[in-house]
Amino acid sequence: MMTVAARDARPPLSLVRMMNLIMRVFLRTPLGRMVRPFALLEFTGRRSARRFLVPVGWHEIDSGHVAFTPAPWRAHFRNGIPVTVWLRGQRQNLIGVLDDDPEQVAVALQSLADHRGSLRPIGVDIPAGHRLTAADVAAVDRAVIRFQPARLAEAPRGGAVDEASPRMRPCPLGGLRITIIVCGGSPIGPQAWRRQ
Repeated sequence: MMTVAARDARPPLSLVRMMNLIMRVFLRTPLGRMVRPFALLEFTGRRSARRFLVPVGWHEIDSGHVAFTPAPWRAHFRNGIPVTVWLRGQRQNLIGVLDDDPEQVAVALQSLADHRGSLRPIGVDIPAGHRLTAADVAAVDRAVIRFQPARLAEAPRGGAVDEASPRMRPCPLGGLRITIIVCGGSPIGPQAWRRQ
């Protein structure tokens, strides 16, 4: 039986909500250049047409940018949707695709841990020397949203597609790739959004 060593270590929900209100404003202005390593996701819900403004951690790993989240809004990115990313006061139009395969998420988390030395900034606590597993990912309920430039997205062949929820494919590993790990753990990490 696989041992689970990872522990959820998110900050208080009240602090997350307060900081999110501030970051939603700052990240879309020139002041956003001073706020690192965070970005703002702006997207429309697949079925509800609700507009989301979600501050996330922006981390670079393996030639891309990543962010993890346990939040239920991640389901909107299944099969891919257009999203505007505000980073350092600048906007980019991208396609975001959800990856909730525990094995793949564990690889991405481990890469971030190897690079930064700790996952506490994204709300995940692991013992020193521990290598993350799919069981750890399930325990902390994290998923990855991977992003790519909209012009590189490949529309599916055949069948009608709802314009409000287009289906896109992740770009090949050899191509240009931007990845966001919708993170948790930092004062504004969205790790607590599933409880909002």
